[in-house]
Amino acid sequence: MYEKKPKKFEVSALNLPGHNDRWDLLRAVTKQMDERRIREREKVRGELKAAGVPVPAEIVAKLAQLRPADVRDVLLDHVGFETWDRYESYKSSLRVFERAVSDLIQTIGDFEVAAQSDILSRHQSGKLDDIEQAIQKELFATVSAAHSLVDHSRRLQQLVSVPSYETKRNESFGEDGLHELVIGIRTLLHHLRIIRTGWRLETGFDSGSTKASFTLDLDQVRFAVERSSFSSIALARILAYIDCLLPGPLDLKPVFQEYHRRASVFHGWYGEELASPKLIALRDCELCLLENKKFGARTWWRAMLGNWLNWKNPPNPYDHLSRFLTVEELEEIYRLPMQSEEQVDKVIEYFDRDRACDAGLRKMAYQLFSRANPPGHRDFKVGESAPV
Repeated sequence: MYEKKPKKFEVSALNLPGHNDRWDLLRAVTKQMDERRIREREKVRGELKAAGVPVPAEIVAKLAQLRPADVRDVLLDHVGFETWDRYESYKSSLRVFERAVSDLIQTIGDFEVAAQSDILSRHQSGKLDDIEQAIQKELFATVSAAHSLVDHSRRLQQLVSVPSYETKRNESFGEDGLHELVIGIRTLLHHLRIIRTGWRLETGFDSGSTKASFTLDLDQVRFAVERSSFSSIALARILAYIDCLLPGPLDLKPVFQEYHRRASVFHGWYGEELASPKLIALRDCELCLLENKKFGARTWWRAMLGNWLNWKNPPNPYDHLSRFLTVEELEEIYRLPMQSEEQVDKVIEYFDRDRACDAGLRKMAYQLFSRANPPGHRDFKVGESAPV
């Protein structure tokens, strides 16, 4: 015989009296909050539409308090939003190009180093093939990024109309056909013909040194270009550039190093022009978005600092500085009197890139550091300088 255990009865919250009523109440409150948020958002939208540029400070303050998704939605009606959106796309495209061309040059450089060893021997053929594919990929990425950057800069220029844009572009990239060749290679690789890269090895018999490079076959390039649909000007410039390189192949590294140099000259100039305060609508839209970002940061930090200061033993901020600051910044901070307002101000200066910290947050930061255990000798007195 065995003792029969009683059945277990689990009580579900769904079966409790009044459960549905509580959920209905929660849904009603949530709906009411959403409707209130939407009303506030639309009210600010109406005020923004009626205001000129720059947007008055009181409306910027209201924009700052909206949710990030809502402020983007409202700013669609800002006269500078489309320019800002294209400006952000242009900057992203520029960063991608910089990374792509640097990776291409670095990958070719890695091959040059590997070529000094036994990379070209038969038993290393698999590794050599990997390098060839990597360079082919980086070439594809670089010319694609170059083409994208051209498109993004032109679309942005249609809105900002920076004077001397075409003049400076021609001065920077030249008229020898290099720019047209790079963009042309992108068109060929994307739409018409895959032109494979190949490696070349030159040995100096006098010095015994070996020079390795990756190249494109100019006959292949010419063959593909002549059968493409380039404009007459672009075609003439590309063929002229190829003729200047004949009979040798097109050495990728110096070609793209030079193209990178020219692009850096032009986009360095263009970037300075785009940062001009004369672009009032763009600067004003940036300000509205920045104030919203700063308001969100202040709200978050006020909650965190307020919570920590209520602890008996709050977190030690000195234990976390190395996660956010450079070695040079840390050295500068530790030259200042420990736990002093001057030191805390320097921490905030380095950490708060958007300058969101206000007087109230600064005071809370002073309190947090004053209760911390500073690094170094644990018997330091408040205000004493720590050794670096």
